[in-house]
Amino acid sequence: MSIIDKMKGKAGELARTHGDKVAGGLDKATDAVNRRTEGKHAGKLADISQRAKAAVDGLADQDRRPKGPEQV
Repeated sequence: MSIIDKMKGKAGELARTHGDKVAGGLDKATDAVNRRTEGKHAGKLADISQRAKAAVDGLADQDRRPKGPEQV
């Protein structure tokens, strides 16, 4: 197993165990930027936040997938 595979596994594990905290942090950051910019970029920020949350969810789901014979 290469170091990249180990890092992906660790990232997935962290996303699975702390995904809710990451999502909460993204929400807080989005709200803070919206306040400072008076909502000028609210749509873009919401999109970025959703994409980041989806990426975290994807990492968490990837960690849960059963490993195939080539990945064992």
